[in-house]
Formats: sequence, C-alpha cells, structure tokens
Amino acid sequence: MGSGAFYIPWYVLFVPIAEEFFFRACLFRRLRTWFSGRAEFRANVLIIFSTSLLFGSFHGAYVVPATAVGVLLGLSYLRRHSIADAVVSHSVCNLLILSTVCLTGDQSILH
Repeated sequence: MGSGAFYIPWYVLFVPIAEEFFFRACLFRRLRTWFSGRAEFRANVLIIFSTSLLFGSFHGAYVVPATAVGVLLGLSYLRRHSIADAVVSHSVCNLLILSTVCLTGDQSILH
C-alpha cells in the first residue's frame, strides 16, 4: 500500500475524533446551552439540523450526503451524549469510503 497506508489511520481514527469533538462535543453542547429555553425536542431538531449543515459544508462537493451523515452522527451523539458513539459511527463510515477507494481505485471521493 506504500504511502497510502497513512490514509487509513488518518481517515479512520484522527479525522473522526477531531470532527466529532468539534461538531458534537463543542458545537452541539454550545448550541444546547443557547437553545436551553426552548422545548427539548425543538432544540434537538434545530441543533442537529444546524450542526449537520455545517458538517456537510465542510465536505466540499459532498454536501448533501455529508449533511445526511451529519444527521445520523448527531442522533448517535444525542442517544447517550457521548462522542464515543459518534466517533465509532464516523470511523465506520470513513472505513467504508476507504474500502470503496481501494476496490475501485477512484480517489476523487477523498477530495
């Protein structure tokens, strides 16, 4: 695999940890305090929607699928308020993307 072996820990470990720490642990919690006066369900919908849209916008041409994944990751975080669930889900998603790249040879999906 040569120098490409660097991508496995990067995309499967480091990126999910960093992104989930920012989007779920920091931003989600900050928005939760900001929306604290609203009904819990409405606040959760607004928070998941806004963090997912921002998450999607960080993923270039893949805004729509990344936003959808962001919703799932937000729900995963909301389930137990632990980024561990979101990190594991994000890691599995990135591993599937890397597997697709390995099987097809099309690296454009990584950009």
